Amino acid sequence: MRGNVMDVKGNRIADALHEEDAVYDEKTGRAAFGYCSPEIQLLQDIASETVDDIYVIDKSNYNLLYANDLKRTYEAEKAPSGCKCYEFLYGKTEPCKYCTLNSHDPDDRIHEMNFEEEGRFYTTRFRETNWNGIPAYIKYVRDITEEMEMKKEKERLEQYFQTVLKYLPGGVAVVRHELDGALTPEYLSNGFAEMVDMPMEEAWNMYKEDALSGVHPDDQGYVKETLDQCIREQKERYELQYRLRTGRGDYIWVNVKFSLIQSDGGNARVYADYHDITVEKKMQEQLRQQYKEQIFQHYLMTGPDTLILGHCNITQDRIIEIVDHTDSELLANFGYVREDFFKGIGTLIVDEKEREQFYAKYLNEPSIQAFENGITEVVMPCYVQLPKNQEGRYVQFKVNLVETPDTGDITGILTVTDITEKTIREKILLQLSSISYDLVADVDLLNDHYQIVSGGDDNINEESGAYTKRLERIFQSLVIDADQERTKSMLDGKLIMERLKKQSTYSFTYSIRNAQGSIATKNMIISAIDLRLGRVCFVRSDVTEMLEAELKAKK
Repeated sequence: MRGNVMDVKGNRIADALHEEDAVYDEKTGRAAFGYCSPEIQLLQDIASETVDDIYVIDKSNYNLLYANDLKRTYEAEKAPSGCKCYEFLYGKTEPCKYCTLNSHDPDDRIHEMNFEEEGRFYTTRFRETNWNGIPAYIKYVRDITEEMEMKKEKERLEQYFQTVLKYLPGGVAVVRHELDGALTPEYLSNGFAEMVDMPMEEAWNMYKEDALSGVHPDDQGYVKETLDQCIREQKERYELQYRLRTGRGDYIWVNVKFSLIQSDGGNARVYADYHDITVEKKMQEQLRQQYKEQIFQHYLMTGPDTLILGHCNITQDRIIEIVDHTDSELLANFGYVREDFFKGIGTLIVDEKEREQFYAKYLNEPSIQAFENGITEVVMPCYVQLPKNQEGRYVQFKVNLVETPDTGDITGILTVTDITEKTIREKILLQLSSISYDLVADVDLLNDHYQIVSGGDDNINEESGAYTKRLERIFQSLVIDADQERTKSMLDGKLIMERLKKQSTYSFTYSIRNAQGSIATKNMIISAIDLRLGRVCFVRSDVTEMLEAELKAKK
């Protein structure tokens, strides 16, 4: 049977064919072509090469009237003649449940179709046509499986990054920088809205016209100027700290890392990573106040033993302040360079070994190393000779190491105290550890002074005073006449110094009359504590019973 043969658009194409070229099969409802002109062949080739599959389907019975190049039929290895579209294309016995011919109008609008059995996705559109007198649908089907997979992967990645951004400890924004300097946000993360304690809509309304609208007024100029400079100089990364207004009406401190992610013709996009550092700022302010208070309290130390107070920046090798109670003009002599200053202080240490130990503790490099090792206090006692003092003294150097707020530099807080008396006492007590005694005295021969450390005499109540005056009282009321001259010689200050320079200690015995009027024999040991200071120790013990026992033993 012959009839009007239509192209895929439903237009009549019989005029382009010889009469014997187009034959219509009533049984199959399909047009068969024997010879095709070049024009018709070109039309067929174009239809076959299109990205869409094209089907012509009988409206009344789902018969497949046409398929461009029968792309899907090659796999089926069967002819479409007499087949329903669902039989031929998908091997089904009934119309596909996802077929859009039943679920949509033939309005030529695009719909999505999910072919679950094959795990593929399509877009389809169809419209009514007349296929050689047969009411039919012309249906276009496009395989978008690859696009859908890419879309799903993109959505998965977007969801992943949104999740990452949501749980970042802060927020993220993308800001566009216009040629005129305007800063307009293109993106605000949920984390940003949570950080400033606002609903997303409220946060967006605040910032949508100006990315700096929520910045503290005192910080806006600084932030704008810095961003303009970064973009102008094409700096890839920059970091700022400033304040942002919150939904509560107060401000939080944020640390913002800016990254230049696009720059074209003067316009730029900036990625901003926000972190709330309000707590850190408050802690830093507390540390700053503690640091100031520590320095302030340090300079309030005005005890009689305080010799030198000061503090310095070890990292920058700089003396900040020195208070010198010894009137030694230390800064004038040694300068404000910390390394030079401490080397100068070291020259005041008399003993060479102690001087080297001092340098090993207090010069810049060992001080920094100590701080890095967690040591916050470096203490060293030593003997020094100050420029304007004839006598030396024992001192304690103490440097407290603290971190300077804001800069992280290491600050050294210097305290030098006189520990002469304490050191002498310790030396005396060390000598007494194995001796039984009834009197211990610390005697300063250079300054004619004594101090009773332990015990004493019944007839003399004073525990300190002039050494020569004490001797007068002793010889007047205690020492018996027979021992007066020899005892005076043994207790003479000049003779004591001469003897102790030759030997570190000597002893002698003498007798006294106690408060009860009886005679007691005493043994006096005189030891050098520090002859540089004229300091000696008297240790007296009662040997009366011991001598009586010896005498009885001899008899």
